[in-house]
Amino acid sequence: MQKQKRHADSVTRTSSDLLTDRLATLKAVIPEAFAEGKLDIAKLREAIGDAVEERPERYSFSWAGKRDAIRLLQMPSRATLVPVPEESIDFDTTGNIFIEGDNLEAMKMLYKSYAGRVKMIYIDPPYNTGKDFLYTDNYIDPLATYLKVTRQQDVSGNVLTTNPDTSGRYHSAWLTMMYPRLFLARQLLGNDGVVFVSIDDRECANLRLVMNEVFGEENFLTTFVWVNEGNIDNQSRFKQNHEYILAYARNEASVPAPPVVDPNIPKHSKLFRDFIDNTIVKNGPGNPVTAIRLPKGFPASFDEGIVSPKEGFWPRLSNAVQVLGGKTQDEVTVSSGWSSRDIFEEFIADGFTPVVDTKGQRTAFYLSPTGAVCCRKERLDSQSHVVTVLRGKGTVQAASGALAEMGIDFSYPKPVELLQYLVRVGCPGDGIILDFFAGSGTAAQAVLDQNHLDGRGRHFIAVQLPEPLPNPRPRLKTIADIARRRIGTVIARLKADAEGRLKTDKGDGPEDLGVRCFKLSESCFLPWSGVDDEKPDSYADQMALYADPLVKGWKAEDVIWEVAIKQGYSLSSLIERDKAANGVTVWRVVDGERGQQFRICLDDKLTMTAVNKLDLSQGELFVCRDAAIDDDVAANLALQCELRTI
Repeated sequence: MQKQKRHADSVTRTSSDLLTDRLATLKAVIPEAFAEGKLDIAKLREAIGDAVEERPERYSFSWAGKRDAIRLLQMPSRATLVPVPEESIDFDTTGNIFIEGDNLEAMKMLYKSYAGRVKMIYIDPPYNTGKDFLYTDNYIDPLATYLKVTRQQDVSGNVLTTNPDTSGRYHSAWLTMMYPRLFLARQLLGNDGVVFVSIDDRECANLRLVMNEVFGEENFLTTFVWVNEGNIDNQSRFKQNHEYILAYARNEASVPAPPVVDPNIPKHSKLFRDFIDNTIVKNGPGNPVTAIRLPKGFPASFDEGIVSPKEGFWPRLSNAVQVLGGKTQDEVTVSSGWSSRDIFEEFIADGFTPVVDTKGQRTAFYLSPTGAVCCRKERLDSQSHVVTVLRGKGTVQAASGALAEMGIDFSYPKPVELLQYLVRVGCPGDGIILDFFAGSGTAAQAVLDQNHLDGRGRHFIAVQLPEPLPNPRPRLKTIADIARRRIGTVIARLKADAEGRLKTDKGDGPEDLGVRCFKLSESCFLPWSGVDDEKPDSYADQMALYADPLVKGWKAEDVIWEVAIKQGYSLSSLIERDKAANGVTVWRVVDGERGQQFRICLDDKLTMTAVNKLDLSQGELFVCRDAAIDDDVAANLALQCELRTI
């Protein structure tokens, strides 16, 4: 009697099915709403009772194309990400990731391994100007659309879609593009994660509405106003010199109080002095010794002032205390300064008596980074103000000039100073920062530069469409090329700066000055193309072509990465030859971030002898080609480990 081949699951060939995942989550919470594996709407209504909104008129936000956006979101991707070591820097050791490809397909690839792990997201999406609009999503076959747009398939598909403001779907087309990307962004954020989205006046109101729907209105944090002094259209009637950055949380209640970050205080007075930690400043004969203690990480170049009761030395701080000098103690008044006013008036009433700390050091008062005066150190520690009107954070013109010095010509880049500010607010410690509209790579540079300054271990994931440049150059043909060039140039600069420097005590490990590059590509697995007729012979002939499901000319490294990604392994995983293998080629994939690993063999034939030498353990995942094992080997493997086949 012929042996029955032991069952082995096939490896996953597409990205996660978001609809299935959401139904599974709902079933775990409300199992009674399901019958025979399907969601029963009537039972769901019974389960949630009065929470159902049944009135004919109710608040909602919709647009033409919203249904297509949802369908596009729910469609699993059949693409993959292939590594490009030759365009990477320190590929085997870095945790920084750059992906060239359509961001929606790329985020579907990231979903299984990065859901709930991202600390901060920043995006600068294409503004809806009515000009060329490259994100031509097609819910029937989004991968084919991407391949055509980027000249990887029939060039007849390489067209830009114009979205004129005279179109009845001018706003709808932009919202349809944004909705599925924002939805996936929310899934990738951790429970305490935050997202920042740059936008101008054209779509700010609509963006706020769609983000309310995706993230929940209760998770809105604030709107930053970036004052871009150097970006004024002199032809317009109203000289707009600002843009917006909407900030939302995955769960507002879980987001810690924002850290104290550098303020926006102009350096305009000759009475200002530069101070560093624990600097003691004598204000002249007969005056008390006064010290300004700056918080850890406070920029040493920050300008402060010292108050002297006799000489009338006074600082002029934005939204803080102004002490009007040249008067007697009784005549000294305090103007402005919200929470700090009563504290400073108390200090004046006490005759400017210095505070004595535990070390006997006399200090007049503390200044927080926002300019608030604190007589007690604990009040300084409680300060957590974040300025939302952003001045002095760079300009487009200056950012363009900085790129020009790198040999890069790019229109309207965001300044790195602006992004570093957001990094300090949204990810003050270690964490993953995602930018899926990477453009010229400003966010990636901000992460690298900020890590270099404060010794943190943040990592970036940047995704950029290889949009063709109007004036391509030999090594700069797409916007993705520009981002890679910029990241490489910044890394080279930081490596040169760090050479010979001792490691500071601010971080837990060496500075990560590398980047792993991947490209979105077609799957290594053959897609099922169907048959022209339903005759048995036609099916048999087609099935014969799929005896080996891998595409012609497949590369072992690409197949291994596709299996790893679709099994939910991080893009920072390590792949190495398994030394324990004897007579066969076995690879070990280790994801240190998630504490998981598996082994994979892509040889044409696996014998029982070879399998026994692998020393597989119960519960260990082992992947091999289905055609490489016979019934006996399959049965043996299924008893030893968790077997999956290609």
